[in-house]
Amino acid sequence: MFAVGDPIIVVARVVRAVGDLRRARAAGAVERAVDTAHARADFRILDVGVTGRRGDHALQLVVEADDRIALARGMQGFQVAAARALNALSARRGTVFADRYKIVRR
Repeated sequence: MFAVGDPIIVVARVVRAVGDLRRARAAGAVERAVDTAHARADFRILDVGVTGRRGDHALQLVVEADDRIALARGMQGFQVAAARALNALSARRGTVFADRYKIVRR
């Protein structure tokens, strides 16, 4: 299923209450979460993009993972770090990601 070095496209939908992810401060929060995820040797985020409009946003990530467990743990770490940073930015609490991430393409 996974081959080391093969890119995987992952989409993580964000709840409307978080706001516009294209703002500079929100982008900085996501960048900090990417830096946190880079601490793992078995999971790498190669690129991040924002999709959607009018409050219905999602993060689209291109990642590499050594196996399914590395993908799950790497995405979990990224989503926790991103949620904390985005919530702190808006002085809010609660859910940031609408549901579990989806693998769009291997």
